[in-house]
Amino acid sequence: MVLGSTKPIKDRLKAIGGVFNPRLTHPWTKERVPGWVFSSKREQLIIGVYQDAIRDKVINKVESHMLDNISEKSLVLTV
Repeated sequence: MVLGSTKPIKDRLKAIGGVFNPRLTHPWTKERVPGWVFSSKREQLIIGVYQDAIRDKVINKVESHMLDNISEKSLVLTV
């Protein structure tokens, strides 16, 4: 799941198989938030997109969290 201000990298996220959902539930706050959903098999591609975007100065800050308290481990990235 990728949350936050993803507009600068939306084309990159879509290119690696992401599906935008304007009404996801944030795993901690339980609020409705927009974001991208991916297969867990895409984790390394997602990280690569973020690393490239930071290097290219398209985005400047990323927080990532591995969630162990959800049924399956999930990578949550927030811009």
